[in-house]
Amino acid sequence: MYSISFLVLFMGTFFITKAITNKTSVFTTMLPIIVAVVVAPKPHVAQYQSGKRYGLKWIFKKDVWWF
Repeated sequence: MYSISFLVLFMGTFFITKAITNKTSVFTTMLPIIVAVVVAPKPHVAQYQSGKRYGLKWIFKKDVWWF
């Protein structure tokens, strides 16, 4: 899930920056990577008596999305 959300955010930001700048530079490569790393939900593992529970935690929401 983390990889999919990272890839979607990276590709979206990459295409937007390419459409705005129309040339390849460090800016058009690094900006999508930085945005995707900061905004993508992070993996979250909680230990319970019944075992480990895995989820994703996003910076814009306090709740953890369990799956």
